[in-house]
Amino acid sequence: LLLKKLVGPRHADPIVGLLSGSSDPVSGNAGGSGVKGCLAREAFIKASLDLSLIAQTVRRNALTELGLPAAREDGNLMRKYMERRMPLSDHKTLAYVATLCAEGWDVAFASQNIELMGVLGKILIFLEQASIDAGKLQLAWLLTGHQEPAWQILVSHRRHPGLQPFSRLAAPSWVTANLAYLKELDYLDTRKQSLTKLGPVERVDRDAEPKPKSKAKPKKGAGKGKRAEAAQEAEAES
Repeated sequence: LLLKKLVGPRHADPIVGLLSGSSDPVSGNAGGSGVKGCLAREAFIKASLDLSLIAQTVRRNALTELGLPAAREDGNLMRKYMERRMPLSDHKTLAYVATLCAEGWDVAFASQNIELMGVLGKILIFLEQASIDAGKLQLAWLLTGHQEPAWQILVSHRRHPGLQPFSRLAAPSWVTANLAYLKELDYLDTRKQSLTKLGPVERVDRDAEPKPKSKAKPKKGAGKGKRAEAAQEAEAES
């Protein structure tokens, strides 16, 4: 019993075991040395290499958050979680990538590809944390367990080789088809704007055709003078 108290409780998660007993659970630093935080980070990196563990954890947490039993799990699990739990409406790029990951998760679930589900689970964790942090990527990237990209060797937009402004990984026919689609969308948008500027079209009811104007009736007493003059002329001639 005394040995257990000296050693401390054992945890199934080694990361929790390293951080236990700290007065500051966020930094894992009781005396200012920061050793526990470094050790916990190393333990996390080792754990993140186990893709089956990542997939299992992501699936379990998503089901718990959505309030779904394990029996109702299907390939649309990550799509439901993305749409209902991730704050992506203000981050269009993150929403696009999350949608692709949800599609990939559906494929991986259908084929029960656990390794692929683990990789997609890392990306989804990254996207969720980045959206929660209003686009900041520091903590989101740390949660993937990967090293920082080699920024010094990456190609910038100015140094992009070649003059072709299209993806070289895509087939030319794919690019051509989508460019034709965009051209049609631009035409329809321009057409819509031109019709909007003209204003509402006045519709003429065919049944309500303009009626012909009726001839004005002669006023009473009109023409009496002319008839009297004609009678006088007739009497004079006789």
